[in-house]
Amino acid sequence: MDWSEVQAALFVDEDDTGTLFVRNVLELLPKSTTRMFPALQVYSLSNVSFKSAAKEMAYAFDFGLLYSLKLRFCFGWERFLLRGSCLSRPTRLKLLEIQSTIHYEVQAEDSISEFLGSFHGLEQLAISTGSLAWTLDIWRVVLYYKSTLKAFAHH
Repeated sequence: MDWSEVQAALFVDEDDTGTLFVRNVLELLPKSTTRMFPALQVYSLSNVSFKSAAKEMAYAFDFGLLYSLKLRFCFGWERFLLRGSCLSRPTRLKLLEIQSTIHYEVQAEDSISEFLGSFHGLEQLAISTGSLAWTLDIWRVVLYYKSTLKAFAHH
């Protein structure tokens, strides 16, 4: 998605795509705790920054109801996952897909293992990050889910 085109179409002047998405598309106020999508079970998001809006985005979606979560090239996705896991336990999450590069990551230590260790029953995990430091954490998570994991891809 070309966020500069969205920005021009909405006639707004925001530097951060996360702020643009949260303030102008979802229309959430700063520090909002509004649950916008209380029944959403499948969530896929691409190229949105959580840099300045991780908290508001985490509140907008009920992590406890999510069945499938896909985040592709979302800057600060680690913060979003940690915020979401603190708000409610994602007990129903069966599919998690994260596609990222080092340019989209903020080195939040233990974010992957902390988030994935906060619930049980994951069946599908596809993860591609730019951080080699997380390799051991990711494989430890795979062992944690060895009784339920049916599909796994690590790039």
